[in-house]
This record gives sequence, structure tokens and C-alpha cells, in this order.
Amino acid sequence: MPVTRKKDVIIPELLEDAIRGAFSGNNALWNTNAVKVNGTLGSDARGGDTITVPYFGNIGELEDLADDEGGDGALPALTPAKLTMSGEQAKVHHSGKAFEITEWARMAAAYADPYAEAARQIREAVFRRADKALIDAARSTDLVLDLVANPIDGKSTMVYDAMVRAKYLWGDEGQTVASTAMHSKVGADVELLKDADGKPLVSDAIVGQGQRRFVGVPYTLSDKLTYLDTPGDETTRRYETILARENSMLFWYNGDFTVQTDKDILSDSTVAAVHIYWLAHRYKRMPGSNKSGVAKIISK
Repeated sequence: MPVTRKKDVIIPELLEDAIRGAFSGNNALWNTNAVKVNGTLGSDARGGDTITVPYFGNIGELEDLADDEGGDGALPALTPAKLTMSGEQAKVHHSGKAFEITEWARMAAAYADPYAEAARQIREAVFRRADKALIDAARSTDLVLDLVANPIDGKSTMVYDAMVRAKYLWGDEGQTVASTAMHSKVGADVELLKDADGKPLVSDAIVGQGQRRFVGVPYTLSDKLTYLDTPGDETTRRYETILARENSMLFWYNGDFTVQTDKDILSDSTVAAVHIYWLAHRYKRMPGSNKSGVAKIISK
């Protein structure tokens, strides 16, 4: 007679707690401050909903008072400024993962704590999806330096001058770039750049450890950052390098995960499912600025 073993039983509450624990403390994607990860999306959000993504406005510059405080008239006074919230619209998406009890049994046999392992795998799946969505959002920026159309010193590949010029697409705000993401091919290009003495321009490229920086900005690698300018023609392959300011993008999701279980009478198995509602958004302008917080470089 079949026996139901403890390792075959999913306790939804334990899995929910494990998933929440796996997500706690995650403040940014790419290990930078360029993306704010927020788990407070309301439980009533559903896929396809268009909602307002809020952020704080700017109280403006300091106000100068008249230089007559020693006179007989009324003392000059500040004009109260209002700290407002402004927002942009973004669409909510619905993703999830379902697995059968047989998968849970195998996981329980392979790992001491199947709840922790399931939470880890779900977390990784969510962040892979978030990474793709955020890259897609970042690529839509209108701040673009196109090295293919406008080479620098005859070069359409990534060079030091290109990064400097891209940073200054923001004008005097260009010193606040938090992170760069580039294709591995572009990463190889920049790490091969050397000064007149043969020293690499990428800091830490010699020892090969720690956080690497190019033109003072830390960078990570993603091979998603490529496309064919003409489909099917490999000679038209292009690479996009993303530069992002702090909190210029948002990944907003329902952090209050719910694990649902049900009996599938057709296959005579128990199925568990985790649903996540989320949005990935690039702010069209940063607070106190009229420009997006994301720029990109197109190169060969």
C-alpha cells in the first residue's frame, strides 16, 4: 500500500516564509544602486494593470533672502516649498512557477532543507526574469551615443573617450553614474585598452578580482546586450552598453508571496504554484532633472 512520507508533503506556510527570507535584503539588481528592488506592490495588482509608479519630486534650489535684515521693515522670509510625489505609468506583469509533488520529493531527497532550496531557485528565476525586463527597459532610453553612426577617431568599438562622452550626456549630472552593464565582448574590448605605458585602463584588470571600474564606473556583464541591426546579417551585430544613475530603474513586485497547492485529478498528483506580480520600469526623468537616468552606447 502506498505510504505518504513527510518528505513528499509541501507545507505552504513554510515555503512562503522561506521565499520571503530569500528575498530579504535585496536592494538592487546587478549588485548596484542603479535599480531599486521593492517588494511592496499591492496584493490587488493583476497582470495587465497599468498603475502609477511614484517617486519623490524635488524641493528645488536654496532661496536667497534680501540683504536688509537690519532695517526697520519686515524681516525677509522663506517661501514654503512643497515636497511632492510625481509618478509615471507602468504595466504590471504576471509570472509564476508550478511543480508537482514528485519534483518536491526529489528535491527533499537531494537537499537537507527543500524549502530553502526551493526558495533559492524561485528567487534566482525571479531575478533572471527581472534582469531581462530591466535591460529591455533600459535599452529604450533616448540618451544614446551611437559609435557606429558616429565613430570616435575612426573607431566604432568601445573606447575610453566614448564612456566619457556618454557620462556627459547628462551634462553636469554625469558624475553620478552608479553602474554600467555591458556585453562580454565589450568587456573584453575595454579590458584590453592600455595607456601609453602598457597599463590597463580598467582598474583591477591586472589582479582579476574585486569590483572592476572603467572611467571610474563599476561595471557588470550581460550577454543580453546585443542585437542584429539587420536580422540574419551577422556583420550588422551591435552591442549596447548601459549607463545608469542611482535608483534610475525600479523592479516592483508583490513581496507577500502566496504558495497554492491543489490536487490534479487527471494526473492524480499534487501541484504547488507560486505567483508573482511585478513591473520593471525606467524612469523617464530623474527627480529634479528633465532627463532619464539611463543612457546607452551602441558599438561594434
